[in-house]
Amino acid sequence: MDKWKNIGIAAMLFQILILIYGNFVKGAVTLDIFVNGNFYIGLILLMAGLFVMIAKNGFFDVITNGVRYVFFRRQMEDDQEGYRSFSALLSLSPHWPIGTGIVLLALSIICLFFMR
Repeated sequence: MDKWKNIGIAAMLFQILILIYGNFVKGAVTLDIFVNGNFYIGLILLMAGLFVMIAKNGFFDVITNGVRYVFFRRQMEDDQEGYRSFSALLSLSPHWPIGTGIVLLALSIICLFFMR
C-alpha cells in the first residue's frame, strides 16, 4: 500500500510541475500542454525504470564480463580483490519510476479523448 501512496504523491507532484510550467513559461495551461507534459515525463520515468530493471537482472553484467575477458584478460588474472558487478552497485528499485510513468501515460491517454 505504501508503494501506491508514493506513486500517487509523485504523480501529483509532476502534475503540479506541469501546471507551473504551463502558467509561467507558456502563459496558460492548455490541454495540449498538459497531455504533452504528462507524456514526456511518463515516458522518461518508464524508460529509466525499465533500464534499472534490466540492469538489476544482470544483462549488463554479462556484457561487462565479456568485455573484461576479451580486452583485460591479464589484468583479471592479477586482480585479487574481485569485481563488483553493475547490478550489485544499483540500490534503486524500479517499481517507483515504472509505476509513476504508467500512471502519467495513462492520464495522458485519458486526456487525449477530450482533445479535438
